[in-house]
Amino acid sequence: MDRDALDFHRSAAHSNAAVDQMPISDHRPPQRRLELRPREVTARAVQTVALNSILKGAREAIIDFDGAAYRLRITRNHRLILTK
Repeated sequence: MDRDALDFHRSAAHSNAAVDQMPISDHRPPQRRLELRPREVTARAVQTVALNSILKGAREAIIDFDGAAYRLRITRNHRLILTK
């Protein structure tokens, strides 16, 4: 091994030793602690309704909500669209 290569290996070994001696906390960014909060308990359970009970075989239905009419329909791609 020639002198330049030997100097390179010594400097690389020295720099790796310095990195190995550094505490792990110097290598990683600080982590944020996540606080877990309990979910709010709701008084009413969510009701599941079958779409057949609303549409009764049709492709669309009009839903009255606070005096406003909303149209619920099934598209050709079998997706639901709700419009005012």
